[in-house]
Amino acid sequence: EGVEVVPSTAASPNGPYIGGNILATIELTVRLASITIKCHSKFDVYPENVDYEPYIQLHTTTTETIELQEIRINDDGLELEMPSRPTGTSSEDNKPTKVILKEKTTDKSGKRVLSIKPAKYEKVDNWHTPS
Repeated sequence: EGVEVVPSTAASPNGPYIGGNILATIELTVRLASITIKCHSKFDVYPENVDYEPYIQLHTTTTETIELQEIRINDDGLELEMPSRPTGTSSEDNKPTKVILKEKTTDKSGKRVLSIKPAKYEKVDNWHTPS
């Protein structure tokens, strides 16, 4: 209350630029059984209705992990049941199929983690001089 939070527009020597300003970055980590998506951004916290330097800058990261599973599909794109053990006796067992990756539903499906931390600040000595 009493503050306004806006996306940071301060230029930085690191990261992608749009018109000299960093907007946000997206990091993808692809593994055999999962994909992790991280969205990084920066926000400035200003006093409400006042045009000063920001009180503080916040760095945020939103993380979501999508678990993957292999499924077999037929030529029509319909999901097939995985055989408990191949018998090799039926013509259906010998029919070629396709394997695709699909999101595996778990108790963590659809959950995102938001991490917020203040930017690193250094203490600056305040020198008082007589006027």
